[in-house]
Amino acid sequence: METKTFNIRGKTIHAAIPSDYIESFWRSVENGQWESDTYSVFDRHVDAGTVCLDLGAYVGFTCSYLAAISKVTHAFEPDPEAFRILQATAAANGYANLFLHPHAAGVEESTVRIMSAYSGANSG
Repeated sequence: METKTFNIRGKTIHAAIPSDYIESFWRSVENGQWESDTYSVFDRHVDAGTVCLDLGAYVGFTCSYLAAISKVTHAFEPDPEAFRILQATAAANGYANLFLHPHAAGVEESTVRIMSAYSGANSG
């Protein structure tokens, strides 16, 4: 899987790019066109003493940024295809403070059908 480098609000992040679709999202994050309010909240409220949880980390858009600015970040992603891409992105960055969990978070144990097993990391 190819890795490309993006500059997200002054932070260099290396991302695993399995498709043009995923790359287009990274480009929109880099250009401030996707979730810019979310990143503004991170910048205001997260620092080197903060422990973060990213529930539904997908392929690493937010948890990679959080790992660059926080004490520790835990990223939860139950989708096996998205988790595979997330692992590659995490490995490319080498964050010692980013911990990946191939699980969903919830109040009870259950089974959920994940669509990407059929269509490839589309977060369905």
